[in-house]
Amino acid sequence: SAHAPGDNFGVAMAIDGLTVVAGAPGVDEPSPNIGATLTAELPAFVDPLLLEAKVDVDGDWAVLSRNGADVSVLQKDGGFWSIVQSLAIPISASQNIALSVAIGENFIAVGDPLVGNVLLFQRDANNDYILVQTITDVVGAPYGYAVDISINRLIVGNPRPNFLTSNAAGAFIYQLTAAGANDNPGEYELLECLE
Repeated sequence: SAHAPGDNFGVAMAIDGLTVVAGAPGVDEPSPNIGATLTAELPAFVDPLLLEAKVDVDGDWAVLSRNGADVSVLQKDGGFWSIVQSLAIPISASQNIALSVAIGENFIAVGDPLVGNVLLFQRDANNDYILVQTITDVVGAPYGYAVDISINRLIVGNPRPNFLTSNAAGAFIYQLTAAGANDNPGEYELLECLE
């Protein structure tokens, strides 16, 4: 479908295998600033979902973020995507921006750059994502501006590091620890800071 100037088509994109999702947060139809995502299975395109501004895909799962604390989990079933869960984002999460999101390794990361934290949700045996960890003790805002998960690693971006302090790192890499006793899922621990 055609996109108008100001739609910001492509401001957020994700790809997994042959599945592509592109965000257009400025789309004004069917109502002002509702935003849209275009989901495509290469090479054939499918109808867009009128949803979010930031997206990530991992196999048959996707996570989508709208303005504020509105974060949805989607699952693909029979070639169609549907919302299966709305994540419970704590009240301290920003109310006026799309939060950064990533999905992978049965985890969802939600970064809130205005608060300066990252929330980690893990998929349980019922396919529900449960909040299991909050990372807050790093550098403050805009920590969490970008997040990604791959092979038991989490990377968190801080795009405007304050070089006047000792907390000058621009990217933080975390490693998932081994699961502990009593089905403890393990936690992401800081592995390295990149300046």
